[in-house]
Amino acid sequence: MQYSDVTKNRLSDFVARPAFAWITLALLLSLTIWSALYANREIAIRAEDRFVYRVSKQLQEIEARMHDQEQVLYGASGLFKSSEFVSREEWRVYVESLQLSKWLPGIQGVGFSQMLSRDQKARHEAEMRRAGFPDYAIYPDGEREIYSSIIYLEPFSGRNLRAFGFDMYSDPVRREAMNRAMDTGNPALSGKVTLVQEMGREIQSGFLMYLPIYRKDMPHNTVESRRAALLGFVYSPFRARDLMASIFNDPQRDIELELFDQAALPENLLFESAPAQQLEGLTADQSLGIAGRKWVLRFRSNPMFKKSLGNPFPLIILGIGALISVLVFAVLYLNSRHTRLSARDRGYLERSSREVRTLAEMTDMLLSCQSCLEAYPIIATTMQQLFPSMSGACYMLNPSGVALESVVEWGENPPESKIFAPEECWAMRRGKIHAVCEGHIDNQPCPHFEGDEGKAAVCVPMLAQGKAMGVLLLKRDKDCPDPQKIEHQIELAHTAVDSISLALANLQLRETLQESSLRDPLTGLYNRRFMEATLERELRRMERSGKCLAIAMLDLDHFKALNDTLGHAAGDAVLKELGSLMRSFRQGADVACRFGGEEFILILPEVDPTSIAARLESLRKSIEEMHISLDGNSLPGISVSIGIAIFPQHSGDPQQLIKIADGAMYQAKRAGRNRVVLAR
Repeated sequence: MQYSDVTKNRLSDFVARPAFAWITLALLLSLTIWSALYANREIAIRAEDRFVYRVSKQLQEIEARMHDQEQVLYGASGLFKSSEFVSREEWRVYVESLQLSKWLPGIQGVGFSQMLSRDQKARHEAEMRRAGFPDYAIYPDGEREIYSSIIYLEPFSGRNLRAFGFDMYSDPVRREAMNRAMDTGNPALSGKVTLVQEMGREIQSGFLMYLPIYRKDMPHNTVESRRAALLGFVYSPFRARDLMASIFNDPQRDIELELFDQAALPENLLFESAPAQQLEGLTADQSLGIAGRKWVLRFRSNPMFKKSLGNPFPLIILGIGALISVLVFAVLYLNSRHTRLSARDRGYLERSSREVRTLAEMTDMLLSCQSCLEAYPIIATTMQQLFPSMSGACYMLNPSGVALESVVEWGENPPESKIFAPEECWAMRRGKIHAVCEGHIDNQPCPHFEGDEGKAAVCVPMLAQGKAMGVLLLKRDKDCPDPQKIEHQIELAHTAVDSISLALANLQLRETLQESSLRDPLTGLYNRRFMEATLERELRRMERSGKCLAIAMLDLDHFKALNDTLGHAAGDAVLKELGSLMRSFRQGADVACRFGGEEFILILPEVDPTSIAARLESLRKSIEEMHISLDGNSLPGISVSIGIAIFPQHSGDPQQLIKIADGAMYQAKRAGRNRVVLAR
C-alpha cells in the first residue's frame, strides 16, 4: 500500500514538472504534424495526376490547331492544282470563304509567294505595276540569284499590306523553312522571326508555315525535280501571342504556357501566357513536332490550379491538434504571447522594407520619364502607397515664380487650395518641413490651408541645388497618430521629396534643353530639324487615317533688298513679326517652322484640299497688312509668295513634297510675287 502511494506521488510530481508538459506538447504536435503531412502528400499526388492530364489535354489542343493550319495550306494548294491560273480575285474569294477568323482565330492570313530568278525579276515587277500596283517592287533591295515575292495575301488590308512584295527567301530563317518544304513537298514551319507586318509598339514574335506549289506540267517525285518544278509557296504568317491567345483564351485556366522554338532558351521564347518568375508550382516540359520543326512547351500551374485543389483537411488536422495541445499544455499561452511580439516586430520590418521598395520603384520610374507631366501621376501613385490614410497634392512654382500651382492630387479629400503664393506656406518660407498636428512643435497652420482648417497636415519643401521648386502637402482628416508614427511619416515624406525634387529638376532641365534645340531663336518657330521629323511622323499618321496633309512654302518677297537697304536689324524685326503672325495662324495640329533664311514652312494635317488655298490666301493678306516698326519708325510693308503641295495627291515622300511646294512657290514668284499657288 505504501509502495503504491509512493509511486502515485512520484508520478504526480513528474506530471507537474515543466519537462512533462514539454514532452506532452512535443508528442501531440509531432502526431498532428505527421498526420497533416500525410494528408497533404495524398493531396499533392492527386494534384500531380490532374496536372499531367491538363498538360496532355492542352498539348492535344495545340497539336490539333496546328494540324488545322496545315489543312488550310493543303486546301490552298488544291486551288492551284485545280486551276490553270489563280487570279487575285479567286484567291480573295477562296480565303474569305474559309472564314478563318471564325473557325481558326489567331492566323494572320493566307498568302502565295512566287519564286523568281534574277532574269525574271524586272519583267515580274513590270507586270505587277501594269496590274494596278504602280509602286510595286520586290524588297529588300539587292542583287540575288533567286527571289521570292508575296503577291497574294488575304486579308489584303491593315498590317498585311506591309508584306506585299516582300522577298522571304532573302531571310535565312524563312529560307531554311522554304528549302525544307521545297525538298520534301510537305509543310514546313519556320523558326522564330519578326513578321514584316509588325508595326507600332506591340511587336510580337512570329513564325510562318510553308507548303510548296509545283508546276503541274513538270514531275516532282525527287528532290532535284521538285526544285526544278517549284512555282512558289502558299504560306501563313502567325503572330505567336495572337495564335496562342486564341487557344489559351480561358480566363479561368489553371495552367500557363511558355512556348520555345527548338530549345527552352530565353532567346527562343515565342510566347508566354504569364511571366514565369511570377509562377510557383508544378512544371512540365513537353516536345512537339510541328511541320518538321521542334517546339518545346513548358507548362506551369498557376494560383488558380492550386485554388481549385484546395482541401482544408490538413488544416483541420492542424487546427484540432493545436487546440488539443492548447488545452493540454497551458504554457502555449506564453508561446502565443511570444508569437504576437514576433509578429509585431516582423510587421514593422516588412513595412519598412515595403516603403524602401516603393521609393526605389518610384525613383526608377521617375528617371525613366520623358517629361514632368509623365512624372506627376507616378508621384501621386507612390504617395498613395506610402501614405494610404492621407490625401495630398504636389505644388510647383509657375514659370514666373510668383505662385505655387497644384500639378497633381491624390486621396479622397485633396487640399482645397489649387494655387497660392510662396509666402503663404511656412515650409517655403523656412526652407524645411512644417507639420501641423496637435502636440507638435510647429503647430501653426499655413495661410493656404483655407478650407482645411483643423486637419493634421505636413508641408515638405521641394529643393534642388538650394533652390525652391515647389512643395508637397500631405493631410489627414482624422486625428494625429501617436508621436512616434507621425515622426516616422515626416521622415518618410522628407526622403520621398528628396528623390522627387532631384528627378523633377533633371526633367525640367532636360525639357529646357530639348525646347532650345528645336526652336529658331529669332522667330520662336520650330527649326528645320523639328520640321523634318514632324513631317515624317504626320505623313505616316495621314497614311493610316486616309486624310490629306498640305505643305506650304513661304518666301518673303524682296527680303534681300530690304536687308541691304535698311540693315539686318530691320530684317530681324520683319522675321520676328512674321513668326508671331504664323504662330497665331496655326490651328489644331498645324506646325509652323523656319526653313532657312527668309523661307518658312507650314505643315497642315487633316485639311480639305479644296479650301486650303483660300485659307493660305487669308494668311497672305494678313502678312500684306502687317505694320512693322523699328525704334519708333515704320518699316515698309512686306509680302510673301506661297506654294502649296498636297499629300497624297502630289507625293507621299517628305522631301518630294517639299520640293513640289518649293516649285509652286517659285511659280508664284514668276507670276509676279505676293500670291498663293497650288501645285498642279
